[in-house]
Amino acid sequence: MATYTSNLSLKKPAGTEDINVADINGNMEILDKHDVASVFGNGENNFAATSITLYNCTGTIGLGLRYHIAGDLCLIEGRLSISNYTRTGANPGFTIYFPNSKKAKKRINIGCAGLTSNANGVRAGENARFMAEANGTTFKIDTTESYTNFDSNSRAVFQIFPIIVELTT
Repeated sequence: MATYTSNLSLKKPAGTEDINVADINGNMEILDKHDVASVFGNGENNFAATSITLYNCTGTIGLGLRYHIAGDLCLIEGRLSISNYTRTGANPGFTIYFPNSKKAKKRINIGCAGLTSNANGVRAGENARFMAEANGTTFKIDTTESYTNFDSNSRAVFQIFPIIVELTT
């Protein structure tokens, strides 16, 4: 049975429940009504380049992913890109370590946005997903549609909308 956070009454599904998009959207509405800085602080913490690796592709990572931690909640947002992108396997993407050896409390698998751009223009609408395993120290952002190889002017961009991850304490 779900419980609720003490300050903002955000819904926290029980460990045996599946993640429900309606619950996530409801929590986002609550957060949208509050000053997020008062919850997560004013500072933006960028993930270190050493905490992000590519899988099933090669290229140069463009950083821009940020996190904010408040208590046992971690808000992740921003974007990542891969320049000089070449695919080497199915579902290419990023593996990223949570800061300070933190771990996700629950399994998360939700959609986020990806697009590709090259000398011939931008192709939007590629699906991507954000995945974290319960008690895992990493999360992944990968494509659910297969990107093809591009020329040296190409890049794949992943826009990460605010995602809140409950951390183990």
